[in-house]
Amino acid sequence: MLPPLDNEESDDDTIPVLSDNDPDHEDNNCSFMSSCSSPACSSVLSASADLRKRERRALSDSKIRENLKNIGGTVQPSALINIKPAENAEQLKELEASMEIKEKKYSLIAQLKLTGGVNERDCLHAIFKKLFSNRLMSRMNLNGTNERIAFINSNLYDIVLECVRESFPKFSDQEYKSHVGNFLKNAPSRKDGSISDESINLSQ
Repeated sequence: MLPPLDNEESDDDTIPVLSDNDPDHEDNNCSFMSSCSSPACSSVLSASADLRKRERRALSDSKIRENLKNIGGTVQPSALINIKPAENAEQLKELEASMEIKEKKYSLIAQLKLTGGVNERDCLHAIFKKLFSNRLMSRMNLNGTNERIAFINSNLYDIVLECVRESFPKFSDQEYKSHVGNFLKNAPSRKDGSISDESINLSQ
């Protein structure tokens, strides 16, 4: 069972009805257009937007459950991973260690499979940004040369590939290596990129 959605305070999804005779409504012919600034119309628009947001979150929640079912995972709420980009080597090691726990691994996969993108490269980049800060990626490369963190030795290496292939089944191993190598290589030149001499061996 997944935990309740954030900010879910009530089961009442009723949208307020705007009366034709509402004294606060300046234009009864506005059809709830966003340009209408009357308090009554604004209340309807706000409630409608909130409902749409909750529906989108519920759809995402349902998709996560479906993904978990497809990969055979039964995950308790305590095992769910709140995905935040690892900012440093210590957080990366903690994320790596959590992948040894089946429930946490299944949870991460189920959520990352929702990422999508316009193409394989776009999907891969989006997943990387969910998992790692650009500052951390600046200290990584594919094979660990020049005392960088070797992503290919990571538990996440196969997980990311599996999640990209959820949307792009024909994504080859060679294409994956090439895109990963280039994305990490260019990390220092992106915003918040930096070079550090600190290294870490994920295979230990």
